[in-house]
Amino acid sequence: RVLLLFQPRPTFLVFGAYALAACLALLLAACCFWGASGRRRPRFVAVLLHALLSVSGAAVVLYTSFLLASIPAVPLWNSVWLTVLFALSSCSCGLALVMAVLHATAAAFGTTDYLRRAVRALSVVDLAFVLCEIVACALLVLAGLDVPVVAPDATSASLTASVETLLFGEHAW
Repeated sequence: RVLLLFQPRPTFLVFGAYALAACLALLLAACCFWGASGRRRPRFVAVLLHALLSVSGAAVVLYTSFLLASIPAVPLWNSVWLTVLFALSSCSCGLALVMAVLHATAAAFGTTDYLRRAVRALSVVDLAFVLCEIVACALLVLAGLDVPVVAPDATSASLTASVETLLFGEHAW
């Protein structure tokens, strides 16, 4: 049944299967490229490999965010702002992981001025992503508040309940 995911049909799951497979294959290629000892590593190959990894990673993020937004069980999730929020959050988490690896590298090999500048620059970019996340989250909540007042249906009532739970529920803090 897993092989059925790779049949060319226009669904989120098929797109996601291809995106994940491409990302994993490229990751394996990158590990082999950087793990090979004693060989000269052409810069062009490194740039191409990491560009393809970035594109496949973005495809996985978009697949996951669109899949999440398409789930009808929680009406609050059925918003383009959830997709934007999820994509921004993924970028922010990726930057945090890169900074953690840089800190671990600095602890193991000693801190250099280049490393400090790189972490500082990445933290500024991450801050920009976090600020954009805050805006996307606010827009998601505002979109959830925009429900019909006259003759609300069950979906509208569920959407209102989701927003109220998000803002004022027991775990809202």
